[in-house]
Amino acid sequence: MTSTPRESQAAPSEVAQPPVLPAYRQAFANPQRNSAVGAVLAPLRSMEPLIDLGSMHYSSIEWLLGTRDATRVALVGSPRHGDIVRLSPPERIGTFTAREHALPVFAEDSDQLVIPIDRTLRRPDMNNIAEPDGFRESRGAQIETLFRALIARDDHYFVLSQRKRTHTQRVTIATAGRAQWDARSDAPGGWRHPMLGVQVDLSPALSDDTLIVSTFDRLIYLAAQGSAVANKLGMFETTVIAEVIAALAPKLVAVDLQDRVWGFRVSDLALVGWSARGESLGAPLTLGVTPVQPPVALPDGALAIIAPGNALKVKDGAIVWRALLPEGPAPLATADAQGTLVVRVGRELLVLDNDGRTTWSATLPEPITSNPLITTTGRLCVATGLVLRCSG
Repeated sequence: MTSTPRESQAAPSEVAQPPVLPAYRQAFANPQRNSAVGAVLAPLRSMEPLIDLGSMHYSSIEWLLGTRDATRVALVGSPRHGDIVRLSPPERIGTFTAREHALPVFAEDSDQLVIPIDRTLRRPDMNNIAEPDGFRESRGAQIETLFRALIARDDHYFVLSQRKRTHTQRVTIATAGRAQWDARSDAPGGWRHPMLGVQVDLSPALSDDTLIVSTFDRLIYLAAQGSAVANKLGMFETTVIAEVIAALAPKLVAVDLQDRVWGFRVSDLALVGWSARGESLGAPLTLGVTPVQPPVALPDGALAIIAPGNALKVKDGAIVWRALLPEGPAPLATADAQGTLVVRVGRELLVLDNDGRTTWSATLPEPITSNPLITTTGRLCVATGLVLRCSG
C-alpha cells in the first residue's frame, strides 16, 4: 500500500499550503517530529534568534513541533516542560508539562495539540491558549501509565500505553473519541490488546492504523477490526496480522512512505525491512555505521541513515552515497519534500542535496539542542539551549 502526503484544503482567496505528511507519521514513523515532509526548504541565509525562553522550568529545548499553518511552534524541554510560541510577532502564548517519552502531537486534521501528561491526555484550548487555565484535563484513572505512542486522528485518538504492575508490564492499545479519554484498560469502546511481561518501544503506525509494536525480540502487527459508533468512540477488536521474530536496536524502528517497516539488527546494526504484511524485503544491508535515529523516509522511496560522522542514502538494498558529517555529538536530521536533508551536529547546521553534497552550512554560537524543524512554509528552526532560532 502507498501513503502520500495529504493535500491542504484552502479557500480560493488563500494561498494554498504545501501538502504535508500526517502529523502521526512524523512523530513515530520518522524522526521529523512534525517537520513538514510535504514542504520545500526555502533558501537559507542566517539563523537569527527569535525568542529567548529562559525559565526556571527548563534546562534545554529538546524537540520542536510546528503547526500546519506555520504560525506557531511547540517546544518540548527537559525536564517535563514546554512552551507554545507564535512566530510572528515572536511571543510565548502558552506553557505545558509533558511526561518523559510521551511527546505531544498535533491532530492530523488541525492544529489541536494533544499532550500526554502522567495518566491523562490534555488538550489545550487553542482559541484561548494565552490564559493560564487554557488547558483542559480529560478523564483518567489514577494509575501509573506511560504513553508510548499517540496518534491523533480527526475524530479520535490511538494510544499505546504501558503500565507497571508488581512483576509484569501490561501494555494496552486503545482508541477514544475526541470528546473524552479514559486510561483504564476496561474503558468502554476501547481498542485493546493487553500484553503481559512485555517491554514496548515507541511504535510506528502504517497509513491504515496498523500499529507496529516493537518489543525486544519481535515486531507485532496489530490491526483494528470493526467500526466507530455514533458517539465517535471507537468500537474495535484487535487482530494480530503478523509477527516478525527480530531483535532490533531499540528506538530505531521506522515506517517509510510506502508502509515498509525498517530497523537495525542488534547483532551487527545491518538494515532490515519488512512489508506492510510482515514479509521480508530481502537480505540485511551492512552499513558499517552506528545509527543514532530511525531511518529518514525520503520521497523517492529511499532512506537516509544518520550516524556519527556519516550520512548515508540507501535505496533498493544498496548504498547510493555516503557523506561525511562534522565530528561532534550525535547528529539529528530531517528531510523536505525534495529529499533535501537538514542535519544538526553540535553547533553545526548542514543542508545536503539529493547527491549528498553540502549546499549550505552554518555555525551557531551555542550547541543545537533540538531537532531541525522545517515549517510548512519552508522555514528552518532549531533551538540552542533556551533560544529559538529561525531562518528569515
